[in-house]
Order: sequence, then structure tokens, then C-alpha cells
Amino acid sequence: MTTSSHQLHIAMFPWLAFGHIIPYLELAKLIAQRGHKITFISTPRNIDRLPKLAEPNINFVKLTLPHQDNLPENAEATSDIPYDKVQYLKKAFDGLQDPLSHFLQISSPDWIIYDFAPHWLPPIATKLGISRVLFFIFPSWAICFLGSSSSAIINGDDQRNKPEHFTVPPKWVPFPTNIAFRFHEAKRNLDYTEVNVSGLSNFVRLGLTISGCDVIATRGCFELESDWLKLLGELHQKPVTPLGLFPPQVNQNDNTTIEWLGEQNRGSVLYVALGSELTLSQEEITELALGSKTMTTSSHRLHIAMFPWLAFGHIIPYLELAKLIAQRGHKITFISTPRNIDRLPKLADPSINFMKLTLPHQDNLPENAEAISDIPTTRFNT
Repeated sequence: MTTSSHQLHIAMFPWLAFGHIIPYLELAKLIAQRGHKITFISTPRNIDRLPKLAEPNINFVKLTLPHQDNLPENAEATSDIPYDKVQYLKKAFDGLQDPLSHFLQISSPDWIIYDFAPHWLPPIATKLGISRVLFFIFPSWAICFLGSSSSAIINGDDQRNKPEHFTVPPKWVPFPTNIAFRFHEAKRNLDYTEVNVSGLSNFVRLGLTISGCDVIATRGCFELESDWLKLLGELHQKPVTPLGLFPPQVNQNDNTTIEWLGEQNRGSVLYVALGSELTLSQEEITELALGSKTMTTSSHRLHIAMFPWLAFGHIIPYLELAKLIAQRGHKITFISTPRNIDRLPKLADPSINFMKLTLPHQDNLPENAEAISDIPTTRFNT
């Protein structure tokens, strides 16, 4: 793509999760900067929630997601539904096969960059003479762990059927490594081997999309995982290209957090990070608090900062966790914006201190908007 003497037309089709859509969009911007034309394909509500771009080489195409009785109204991404409903989202996603096929027929892109989910896409693109890149947002080691070859994944040749089997490196890894799934991660991994309501397991989807691609691209780099990148190509007999890590863009002039951290004693701050789509139950909050042995057995009082996303579905569970930790005698600094903190229940616990950070002005946000409940969904990325 980078050395082509003419403008390429590249279609991009990520899975319906913003943890996939955003890296795909970052890649789209990089390719467009090289002068190539991008068609970015997703569902209407997902595209409407993306940041507005001024890049003329990127065009968005909206495909209506077929109705599924078991999905809530307007659910078009994994962030819109609980985990047990994702299988229905996959079934609806498979219903995009015909509209996507029609689009590819009339638009004739040179390449299509697609995700792990559309197992039906490679044969369609092959028939239309479209070159195919399977872009994984995961590191290469995670893909290597899933099977010794695409055919082995498709045919279920892997004999691993217990969580503990995934807590050690698989036999096809020829070099020493300490990388493996933790037990709770391995339990979730086994879910991906089970056939769901879409009619396929995630593993079979993965095997079919690998088998049908021309090139595997990963979110990684040779400096961090050269052995794994080489192994990935050997296992699946495909060329493998690492595309980089796509770190989030940050305001380089905002040093508030760094300055605050610099004022704390060494080893006194515990960083707790939860995924942006994760909603904890009360039981999980309690388990997280009680399971931290460094807090419960520490011989000195810890100072712990907490910094949730600007949504009360995140802020409230963080506050519950803060109260549980404070009950153990540790000091909490709870960080958010002024209006969000003012809307929280008043606490009598002297171990919890609230720190207000002023939210920078954005022209596209309503006055006093400091949480997602203050704005329509189309403004989330503003």
C-alpha cells in the first residue's frame, strides 16, 4: 500500500465492538494519509458514535443491522448489551452478509481489511477478486495460543478442554516463555470453543477468517514480540505484518495527573483500571476489594487514587469500591469533574477525599455536560 503508484481503494469491516472499531479507524486514518481511499463499513449507530473526521479519503458506509428478538432496541455494539447477549449480536452480524456482498460487487475495492467475526466474507471477496487482510487487534501471542493451524482450529483438533490447559504455553510454542492465560481468563477462553446461537463457536469463526485471508496483520511490533510474530506466520502459513500499537492520543500539555503522582510517596498509589465496557456487579466489586492482599495485609496505610470514566454507570461502582477499601483503613483520593462529584451522595468517611479536575471546554458539548447522561449518544466521542 505504501509504495503503490496509484490510489488504492480499501474497504474496512471491523467487528461490532468499539475496542475493535477504534483501532480500525486509527488504521484507516494512517492509510488515508498515504493517499489511499478508505471505505469504512459498520452499522448506522456505531458510525454515528465515531468522532467526526475531516479526512476526505475516508468514506463511511452504513449497513443496517438485521433485527434480532433477543437484542435490545438500538443495540449495535457489545457496549450496548451484557456479555450473554453477544452471541445474538453475532447472529445479527451474520445477517450483514448479503448487503456487504452487494456493496463489494458494486464498489470493487482493491483490498478489504476485516476482523475475526465474518467467517463468510473471505469466499465472497475471493470470488470478486478482492485481496484480503485479517487485522487482529490482539497481540500475536494471543492468536498463537488459540491453535496450531487454522485447519486445526476449524476441525476442533485441539485436545485442550479444561481451563488449566490454557494456563501453560501450548506444545506448539518452540521457545521458552512465561506467557499464559490466568485461570479466570482461561475459563472465559473456553466459552469461545462452544457453539452459540449464531451456529458457530468463536474459534471456528477465527479459523475460517484466518484460512481465507492473504495477509495477517496484528496490533503489535517486532520490538515486543518478534518470536511470536514469526511463529504466527509459521503456524498458519501466512505472511504476518505488525502494524504498531495504536496508542490513544493524549493532551501532551495536561500534566495534572503526572504532577499529582509526583507528590505521592513511592509505592503508595495503587492503580486500578477496568475496561471501558465492564460493568461490575456488587459481588464483583466486593471480590475485587477483598481479593487485594496488598491492601488487607499491608503494614502501612496505602494512598489509592481512583479515576473512573465520566459515566455514572462507572462512577458509582468505583465509589462503592472506594468505600470498601476505605473501610480497611486506607486513604482514597476519588478523582472526577466538579459537577459529577457534586452529584454523588455525601459520605461521612474521612478516608475518602474528592479531587475535582475541571473538564476542558469543547465547542460541541452542551454547557455543564460532564457525564454521558448529560449528552446524546452522538456526542460521546466529542
